[in-house]
Amino acid sequence: MIQANNVYLVKIRFKVYIYDRLLLIETRIVEIILMSQKQAISFYRTGMSKFVQQDFNGAIEEFKEAILIKPDYGDVYQAMAHCYEKLEDFDSALENAKRAVEYNPDDFLAHTSLSMFYQRKGLIAEAEKEKELAAKLQKKITNLWRLVETCELET
Repeated sequence: MIQANNVYLVKIRFKVYIYDRLLLIETRIVEIILMSQKQAISFYRTGMSKFVQQDFNGAIEEFKEAILIKPDYGDVYQAMAHCYEKLEDFDSALENAKRAVEYNPDDFLAHTSLSMFYQRKGLIAEAEKEKELAAKLQKKITNLWRLVETCELET
C-alpha cells in the first residue's frame, strides 16, 4: 500500500512538472510572438520614414523585413505598393495592392489603391469594381462615425 502511494505521488509530481514546463514554454512562445510583432512594427515605421525621405528602395527593404516577421501585415503591402508606384514598377505595385486587400478586406483605402493600379494597367472593369467596393466601404465607415457622433451628443 505504501509503495503504491509512493508511485502515485511520483506520477502526480511528474505530471505537475510537465504541466509547469508546458506553461513555461507557452509563456515564452507568447513573449517571442509579441517581440516579433514589435519588430515588424519597427520595420514598418522605418520603412515609412524612408518613404517620406523618398528612399523607396530602402523603404521596400524595410517592408520586406516586416513581412518576413508578419506575412499578413496588410498595411505593409499597401505601403510597398505605393513605393513600387513611385519607382514606376506597376506590376509589383498591383501585386502588393492585391495583397493589401487580401489582408485588409474592409480597408477602403486598400481598395482605392487597387482600383488605381488596375486603371494604370488598363484593367478598367476590375478598376471600376474595386472603386465601387471602396465607395461602399467608405460610406459604411462614414455612417459609423455619424452614429458615434450622435451617441456622443446624446450623453
